[in-house]
Amino acid sequence: MRSPRTPIAVLLLAVAAGGVVSCWSGESATHPPPAEFLIASGDSTYWVTSGAEGVRLRGSPIALSRVGTRFYEVYVADDDHSFYDAVFVAQRIYRRDLLTGDSVAVFADSSVGRLARRYAARHPEAEPLGPEDAASDDPRAVATGEIEILDAHGPYLSYEYRADVDVDEEPEVHATRRGVVDLRSGQRATLPVMFGDQGAALAIARGRRAYHDVLDSVRASRDARARRAAAALDAFAFDERSYSLAETDDREPAVAFLVPGTGERGAGLALPLPPVPVSPPAWWAEVRDALPERHSSDSAGAADDRWRRETYDVLADYDSLGESLALALRDTTGRQWHVGRLAAPAHHVYWIDGGRVDSAARRGLARAFDESALYGDEVRTAVRERRGTRGEGRVVRSASWRRPRPAPPPLHSPWHRAGRRDARRG
Repeated sequence: MRSPRTPIAVLLLAVAAGGVVSCWSGESATHPPPAEFLIASGDSTYWVTSGAEGVRLRGSPIALSRVGTRFYEVYVADDDHSFYDAVFVAQRIYRRDLLTGDSVAVFADSSVGRLARRYAARHPEAEPLGPEDAASDDPRAVATGEIEILDAHGPYLSYEYRADVDVDEEPEVHATRRGVVDLRSGQRATLPVMFGDQGAALAIARGRRAYHDVLDSVRASRDARARRAAAALDAFAFDERSYSLAETDDREPAVAFLVPGTGERGAGLALPLPPVPVSPPAWWAEVRDALPERHSSDSAGAADDRWRRETYDVLADYDSLGESLALALRDTTGRQWHVGRLAAPAHHVYWIDGGRVDSAARRGLARAFDESALYGDEVRTAVRERRGTRGEGRVVRSASWRRPRPAPPPLHSPWHRAGRRDARRG
């Protein structure tokens, strides 16, 4: 059924500084269903409310995770130990409790700090840079540890870590790995902890099988690029400790292994494997509730993603390039109301209505959305040029969720280049 017309056009207002988007519909003979939820889409989180007054959409450049009844903002901040002629920058993942406002580091890279201390001991004349000091455009030493947040599944946060070390008298390192951290404790989340010993063993066995399947496919291909790729396969060795969490189209848990490259030929390279499904543990029930039902693009009239509620559905239709999506509400009679167009992909929906969130959590969410207006464009991305400028303690509030749909890597590109090219010595 076609959406009912409204006599007043929808107003879309984007405030760039805070990433706030508001969308209000005018009064009509039929009101949208009462609804309230958060949706994580692209690199932002949106707060949607609807009812007799219409539909309201408010955006914020923050990444949230829900653990039980608590909401956490997760973000990355620099840990800078640089000198004028030597760049030493690591990163940390923080979890900020929206109820108390307290931030706690849940993942920290200490290797860059150790390298900086050894460099300072060998170069006593070198002075640490101040917050406003500029660094050399051509440093003689570079050591960086960069973190990218991939996704959150309940209490577990998946990340990718990339290390680049080019420092005299130190081993040269260019490597990438993945991992999962428990937001509650800040401890590394192992496969046995998340899925039990039997589930972990099965996931590892399936991961190894997927690894060998990819190698066999590359070796068997007659494509010229695949033949060149096959020559470097010896530089990769399956590592059961390098993985992130994912989900299948059926909203079941999966483990996505990333095989790191080793040696001179594999330095800075990584081989992503297709996610392997595992049996859902008890904690996955809350995660499944936030995940969409997925439909193939050739499903007649079906939205690409759908979240079901008793009195309404949330629908997400992607454009042909998969870069944006049209978000809509649908009531039990099939009527639809356009909410807005968001950056893709959509990740999770956290329900606020139906008594899911108490007044204290609601106040914490409102405060976080209000404060995000102060972040500005310079803190909307976790990837930035470091060489030549230095912002000690600079907080990167939004680290884009990156949840690709499960798919094997293409033969012509069986790995991806990781690491900081811009900070490496030329």
